[in-house]
Amino acid sequence: MAELFAIRKETSRSTKLTLGIVAWVVVVLAWALVSKWELISSYVFPSPMGVLRAFPMLFSERGLMATCGPVGCASARHFCGAP
Repeated sequence: MAELFAIRKETSRSTKLTLGIVAWVVVVLAWALVSKWELISSYVFPSPMGVLRAFPMLFSERGLMATCGPVGCASARHFCGAP
């Protein structure tokens, strides 16, 4: 465990993968708890399951890729400095 906190020490691929997965789990767990305890209004801060349930409708009925695709590409070009 101490080697995880060593400065400029190379870590193994499995350690990097594990830490990456743990970080995502912590973020989603915190998100779920904040929404479950209603610390922020559910209108502004939906639950993780609410977001997952909304994806099929966003793709089929709301045209998520059609409306966000070009904007996302244009934003990426803008921030990366490409013409």
